[in-house]
Amino acid sequence: MKDESGIRYCNECGNELQPDETFCPQCGAYYREEDEAKWEEKTQTAPPGDATPSLVMAGVMLWAWASLSLFEGTMALVMPDYLVSAAQSVVSDPTTLGYASWDAYQQALEVSGLVYLISGVLAAASGTLSVLRRYWLPAVVLCVASAVVVLALLYFGDFSSILLALCGCSVAYMLYSQNFCFRE
Repeated sequence: MKDESGIRYCNECGNELQPDETFCPQCGAYYREEDEAKWEEKTQTAPPGDATPSLVMAGVMLWAWASLSLFEGTMALVMPDYLVSAAQSVVSDPTTLGYASWDAYQQALEVSGLVYLISGVLAAASGTLSVLRRYWLPAVVLCVASAVVVLALLYFGDFSSILLALCGCSVAYMLYSQNFCFRE
């Protein structure tokens, strides 16, 4: 790459190059003029306060997570009897589902409903902060918390909670890497 005065710099490490050098003495990278566009693209970042596609995607994923978690949690807490009767119409024995009795299944539904509600509220709060691009660290912490809370479902043998937690942590990483987009 070249600066305004025509001085060349290595496209890989940024070391200043002499006019006759085709290889960087610092890192050994080959210098080509056409690599300048790649260097500029590589070093470009969004101006402070502008949302990047990663931040928009994180916000969409958080709101999707919040919507589904709040819906599932509300269903499990408000209508556990209906969900148990629906399960009974498909499966006659609760041990098939991994529970000793239908009462144990209903208790698991209620606890998982509470877990999903908590996770959904945390994800909604993180999603709101992300959309507003304010308070970067609380947005990341709330996102991680919403992902970690679902691990409580492991108590009931729900191993899909590991996948949910990994997805939540990947969204948290997306937020973490976009700190320059947040205003505060």
